[in-house]
Amino acid sequence: MPVVAARHPWRWVGVVAVLVLVAQFVHGLVTNPAWDWPTFARYFTAQSILTAVGTTIVLTVSGTVLGFALG
Repeated sequence: MPVVAARHPWRWVGVVAVLVLVAQFVHGLVTNPAWDWPTFARYFTAQSILTAVGTTIVLTVSGTVLGFALG
């Protein structure tokens, strides 16, 4: 007997719905003046935040390597 793949036509409807919702969310982030992106950029690029992000990445990589080695 030949194997026939199951068809899921509603899967594409779900994918389109999710893509529309994501597009609306991104549009709201970009066009909403209440977000005040220049202020966000000023605080996000502060030296203390960048140092903390670097420390977080180092700890994440170290924990992953250690967990992999011990596993």
